[in-house]
Amino acid sequence: MLILYESMTGNVKRFLSKTGLTYQPISSLDQADRPFILVTNTIGFGDAPDSVKQFLARSGRFLRAVAASGNRNWGRNFAHAADVIAATYHVPILYKFELGGTVSDVINFRERVSAFAERSDQAKVLR
Repeated sequence: MLILYESMTGNVKRFLSKTGLTYQPISSLDQADRPFILVTNTIGFGDAPDSVKQFLARSGRFLRAVAASGNRNWGRNFAHAADVIAATYHVPILYKFELGGTVSDVINFRERVSAFAERSDQAKVLR
């Protein structure tokens, strides 16, 4: 499954580079034309970046799941962009990680992406 990302400070890109998965920035596309997982940073008091909001306004119908980075210093607003996007687009939160993520985060994220992609493929076969 396509993984698209936004990374203001580089933490999301650094995290994804450790996963061994294929990914590309949302800035490389005007809009998505197939299902994708979004991985984004969180800004301010738990918001998604404007670039993500604008991209999803054009491509949200293809969004299948979301993951977000954040800083635990923000307490309840940690990686809250995932909560906002999930609620707005009615998709599951795949994962939340702090800053550039830990080795454990990378492993867990890969497993969740794999399981999610398998379920999505099975759903297509059953239709």
